[in-house]
Amino acid sequence: MPLEWTTVSPWTAEVSPDVFLRELAALNLDDACEIYRIRHRSVFKTSLPPLGEVAVKEVRHLRLKQRFKLRRGGRSKAEQEFRNAQALFRKGLRTPIPYAIGLDRDWLGLHRVLQIYEWLPAAESLTECVHRGDCPWDEVSDFLWSCARAGLVHRGHSSENLMRCEGQWYVIDLADASVTDAGYQREGFARDVARIARKLLREKALCESGVEAFIQAVVERSEGDTALQSDIHRAMDQLVREGQSKALRKSPAS
Repeated sequence: MPLEWTTVSPWTAEVSPDVFLRELAALNLDDACEIYRIRHRSVFKTSLPPLGEVAVKEVRHLRLKQRFKLRRGGRSKAEQEFRNAQALFRKGLRTPIPYAIGLDRDWLGLHRVLQIYEWLPAAESLTECVHRGDCPWDEVSDFLWSCARAGLVHRGHSSENLMRCEGQWYVIDLADASVTDAGYQREGFARDVARIARKLLREKALCESGVEAFIQAVVERSEGDTALQSDIHRAMDQLVREGQSKALRKSPAS
């Protein structure tokens, strides 16, 4: 069944919609380079005239229960991710340009979702930067605050969701995010920062003193929010407890 391309972003206005839709309809992932595959998700790099190189994120819905639910009108998290990216981009914040989204349906419901984004050449994650000895806390802190003050709460943040390309930072993987006009939300921001710090620890990119340096750089830009640092540490403790609880639930009964 052909994909149902439901959204074509206004940022491709210089391209005829009919031409763009024809190129999307001809998209063949068999000819694309798969960058990574994690469970039900893959990211591909391919060329899509007239945009050039693009990233294609494929999310596969494999469970029948989930597919039936989406068949009844529920919204896929992948669809929400794309809309969050659009909302963030409209606010002038750096996330790969969201070009288009395609839905692949059959009689069982939604089978997969394809999202087309700007390709970031030679991008590296914050984790990769820190592993090679680069700790750009000023840059990262400034970028995190610009996102927070624009109303972003990521809810699934990690050092893998912050990408540097040509000296600029981008945020990706927005499936669990909210982008509102509420501005800075301390609780959500503290948890986002805690998730990034915890990921750097788990990946052994930083020791505890290094994590403290990162947190301090963020707090210094808080414009007097004296409770933020304790909120971040409290959120980190909560994440540890949640991880332990999850591990216990997964472990076989003794």
